[in-house]
Amino acid sequence: PTKENLYSTYGLVVEAMSSFRPERINQCLFGQNIIRKEKCDTEWKDFIIVSGSQTVDRTPQKDWLADYFGLPTDFKSLVRFRPRVNNVIVEAQSFFGFNNVRKGLYAEIFLPIVYTNWDLNIREVVLERGINGYAPGYFNPQGAQRTDLISRFTHYISGNCIPKIDDLIFDPLTQGKMSLCSLRSIHCAELRINLGYDHFIQDTHHVGAKMQVAFPLGNRPKGEFLFEPIVGNQHHYELGFGGTAHALVWENIETQEKVDFFVDVTLNHLFRSAQRRAFDLKGKPNSRYMLAEKMTPAITDNLASNDVVPFAQFDREVT
Repeated sequence: PTKENLYSTYGLVVEAMSSFRPERINQCLFGQNIIRKEKCDTEWKDFIIVSGSQTVDRTPQKDWLADYFGLPTDFKSLVRFRPRVNNVIVEAQSFFGFNNVRKGLYAEIFLPIVYTNWDLNIREVVLERGINGYAPGYFNPQGAQRTDLISRFTHYISGNCIPKIDDLIFDPLTQGKMSLCSLRSIHCAELRINLGYDHFIQDTHHVGAKMQVAFPLGNRPKGEFLFEPIVGNQHHYELGFGGTAHALVWENIETQEKVDFFVDVTLNHLFRSAQRRAFDLKGKPNSRYMLAEKMTPAITDNLASNDVVPFAQFDREVT
């Protein structure tokens, strides 16, 4: 407060952070499909079960259907997830005091550069490899042998493999994929600027107001991966206002000890942003991984009953 001219300070802050409680992230990603084992079992903590339509003791309300992923109808596996996010942030900070214009007027600039690593940490244990193929008429007229199908759920869900079935187009997964390795990204997250004015500014107390604006420089969701690395606030512009205050409540000059209370509050509005997401059907969690079939109004070699002609038939493509 004693400065009468323009003054400034500069800083460089290095920060590392890591997520914890992966089971909470799993609950967000998979909901009630996640199965928890007892506390005494440390091998598997959070997993889903992938089982074929012909497996014994299948739980339809929880198990993911193996048939959707080009797996045998008697296939069964456990798929564990332990997601984690690790960040390293290098933030450049600067403060400019414009006491030459008006005492208490200032600006702050923050520019964080972020390295982020998102790892779904997926691991699959196959309990039953399965020997069944697909019966004629299930996917195609001729049926499919076990050798035409894939061997692991993770092969399809990662977008790396599809079954090779005659007379059928089985599209690979292109959105909502589960990466088998960690995904990394380096971006400048944002440019955040505060313009403020401190009133009643003294050594022992001050009250001030500020305006804050943030320009997004990070990436935005694309929906290609279920657990995709994001830097910044998902590419939203921000505008907000806030207040600051501090008060010295106790000081001992001889021992150079003191107690201060600080308050710094900012309320921001996030403006609209265009993003690409993969969604489920309403009220159907994880239905984005259901198999859909293509239909065509062209009717060829189809059965009819009681002179009822079908209005569409399967076009031999699934996705």
